[in-house]
Amino acid sequence: MKYYIYQGLGTNGELTKIAEVTDKKTYTVTGLKAKTTYRFAVSSYNGLRESAKSNIVTVTTSEIPVQSITITIDKTALEVGGKAKVSVTVTPTD
Repeated sequence: MKYYIYQGLGTNGELTKIAEVTDKKTYTVTGLKAKTTYRFAVSSYNGLRESAKSNIVTVTTSEIPVQSITITIDKTALEVGGKAKVSVTVTPTD
């Protein structure tokens, strides 16, 4: 199973595919700017077609520079019409 990671800037910015992840549950985004709002979504690709994008997760970085954002998917395989849980971890936590 392949997952596509999408990222956008601001609260309404267009989402752009930034990565493809195969048979992994996590992807880490680095190089983020302080005091910036980012939006993320994930879709899956089963070799035939891409699913709809997940719900959008919005993260606003603080004045402390963010080292990374890790996106975790709870499944490495997903059937058409299935659902997966996506969570986000920001480093550093403060």
